[in-house]
Amino acid sequence: PVYDASGNPIPGVWRSTYVGPSVDPSKGSVVSEVWIQGGVRAVRRMEVAATSLASYGFMVNQSFGVEFNFDNFGPVHTNGNLTVWGPIGSDSASFGDEVTAVGTINNPSNGSFRKGYTGGVSPVAMPTSADLTPLRPLAVTAGLQWGSTTSGPNSAPMRLEFVPVDMDGDITTRGDVEGFVRVFVTPDAAGDRDYVIARVGFGTVVDSPNCGVWESGQFKSVDNGRIPADTAEARIDANLFRCYLGGDVTLNDSTWTAGIGTGNWIAYSGPAISSPGFDTIPGRQFLHPYTRGLNSNSAGVIYIDGDVAVSGVVAGKVTVVAQDDIIIADDITMYTDAGQNDCDADILGLIALDDVVMATNTLNVPQRYDPSEPFHTMSATKDEHVHAVILALSQFRTYNPHASPIGGDDGAETCEGVAWGRGCIYLTGGIIQGSFGDLGENGRGYNLRASYNACVNQAGPPQFPATRDFTRKRLVEMDGGTFNVSTWFADYQSAEGGGVSTRLSARPFHMWVREASGPCGDTSGVGGWAGAGAGRGLSVDEENGWPCHGPGRDTARGRHSSGERCPPWLTSSGSSRPT
Repeated sequence: PVYDASGNPIPGVWRSTYVGPSVDPSKGSVVSEVWIQGGVRAVRRMEVAATSLASYGFMVNQSFGVEFNFDNFGPVHTNGNLTVWGPIGSDSASFGDEVTAVGTINNPSNGSFRKGYTGGVSPVAMPTSADLTPLRPLAVTAGLQWGSTTSGPNSAPMRLEFVPVDMDGDITTRGDVEGFVRVFVTPDAAGDRDYVIARVGFGTVVDSPNCGVWESGQFKSVDNGRIPADTAEARIDANLFRCYLGGDVTLNDSTWTAGIGTGNWIAYSGPAISSPGFDTIPGRQFLHPYTRGLNSNSAGVIYIDGDVAVSGVVAGKVTVVAQDDIIIADDITMYTDAGQNDCDADILGLIALDDVVMATNTLNVPQRYDPSEPFHTMSATKDEHVHAVILALSQFRTYNPHASPIGGDDGAETCEGVAWGRGCIYLTGGIIQGSFGDLGENGRGYNLRASYNACVNQAGPPQFPATRDFTRKRLVEMDGGTFNVSTWFADYQSAEGGGVSTRLSARPFHMWVREASGPCGDTSGVGGWAGAGAGRGLSVDEENGWPCHGPGRDTARGRHSSGERCPPWLTSSGSSRPT
């Protein structure tokens, strides 16, 4: 029944409510259909989305403490206590958005809380490994799952290099067809793993196969025998020495081949790709598309069975999931700067079932060839730039952050003018972690400079875990004359939004109804819709797709098994429903 403003049933008026997910199970729709016996119908749809964990600027599943130089402009939450150490001052902890804690917030006067703080709130559920492993089949279907192994927090036998491609040659990299990833893999030996992330395993940077100088159209290093050690040291002193991740084409004299160094690039074996921009890209045979424009099976998820290193430039929306660690081996950024507030552009999620680790390698950490010599930066930029929402079930941390160089060492990097061993991490996105990870402090390791990407509140990384809360996105009217619930949900769940665009109506809607209680008005299934059958909403009658959606129905008597009456035209054949 439908009730008037006084709570009385309106004779001859019925309502059905349907709930179901979109392609992305964190999003969905609640559809309300109201009709009178003469067949006139009005249909409204409310888009809802589960509140994504990506909406937090900083979240920790346990108690943690912060002091000076902690600045975060997004929502902050802890499932324990938050302690603010140190006296208030120009460099005290600063919180730009709401701060919540399940426990207590200690010493709040030591920090700056621009939007206040609240203790004693309900916990936010942290996902488990079991919650995340269902993402693997999505990647398998799209050809975006690769096998790796696990062997320590600062090495990996595989790396992903994100590459934007200007497919149409319009000098921009926008749209759903322009994001690609290359995959480099080596045998699982210690030296091979060091090579992948450009780590010095033995000796010094002079001996590394990843480091050298580009001269006369060649990459020259001590390892490949093209320069002696003393020449390499002279190039280091002149700040001409550079290091590259394993498999980088520079290490192969800028010539693309499948095998470079001790590993191989994995060739793309999907449908042929061709466009004016793509056909001119060197190494295009190793580019794997991850967005739906060129990979119709993609759900935006790349899944790695083990450790993986990441770097590059992301175009489009993608989430990388690793069963163990994700190693940030060099800058990983979005092609479209988050500062442009273009929320239809690019976004990256990094999910590690263990740690997300800032690598200690020759690109991220200044190097020296002798303890008596100064440190030198071996990459094009001294700071690290990470544009991603990070979810680490364990920690987001730096590997061995308190090792040399430290602030004050000759050649150590600075962060915004302050001596700080490895410089700044400029992170745009968010950090969600099981326990508080150590990135560095007091001039050691990194100084984190975090910015919040507010676009996560409109569209977070694909398939990113959600909280148990749902938020309303928008309310739209649908065409009651053509609406069929089974057809609409089948379309909606096969291509997100596909059914919506063809069924919107501009006609005004003036019938206001009150939600009914009981089986026909029960929307309590919203939180569990991930188990709904494909192609239907939770409240669709399983026999005919009609809107008698109680626990069951007795079609011979025109009633739900709960005793609630169905519309009088709904017979056992289901054929007399008005259109």
